Amino acid sequence: MRYLVGFLAALLIAGMVKASPEEIKIATVDTARAGKECRAGQKADELLRKEYERLSAPLKRERAEIDKLESELRKKAGVLKDEEAQKLADELKRRGRDLRRKLEDSDAELQQKSNEVWGEVIKGLSEVIETIGERERYTLILEQGSRPVLYSGKAIDITDQVIKEFNAKSG
Repeated sequence: MRYLVGFLAALLIAGMVKASPEEIKIATVDTARAGKECRAGQKADELLRKEYERLSAPLKRERAEIDKLESELRKKAGVLKDEEAQKLADELKRRGRDLRRKLEDSDAELQQKSNEVWGEVIKGLSEVIETIGERERYTLILEQGSRPVLYSGKAIDITDQVIKEFNAKSG
């Protein structure tokens, strides 16, 4: 169904432009590759990696402490009074719940940061693609990785040009 929608959209756009086949100029861009290969995308990846490490370090320490308590409880299970064993088990449950909450909060924070950082990269790439489209008078620029594009030759792939211009624009 998506193929049909993409094909029909291309036909409609071509029909709306009222251009002869010789005047129609189409290009493709692999925005995923452009995002990974441009300097801003590489900086985004590095920033998110550091943010992940910052957020995960205390969680790893907490997990190690919980593991140590679990091990201690197993070792002393036979010698602890029921009340002491229950107290340790309750402590483990509480700390496990706290850790799960912290993990969820950490994941949400990292996802939000990722959306912010990658949103800027995608916005910049979109601006460059639009600039190239207008400057070089493309009728249509398609996302190369999207499913409706069944085939595109290398001759119409402008991904390298987009990366180059985006890097120049963003410094």
